[in-house]
Amino acid sequence: MFILKDNMVASGIAGLLRTASNQKKLVLSSDEGTVSEGVPIGLGVIESDIGVEGQGLPTVF
Repeated sequence: MFILKDNMVASGIAGLLRTASNQKKLVLSSDEGTVSEGVPIGLGVIESDIGVEGQGLPTVF
């Protein structure tokens, strides 16, 4: 299961981790807060890098 940045899911992460463990499912997250709550694998970006990369992209109207 992959969790995106979602406050509702992140707030219930303890229950989700318990259920995933019972079902023998792996949980991955892109929210650093859920990793500190027990999600074993996190995948993310440095948010400011998104703006840095985006500034050079052409704008199409």
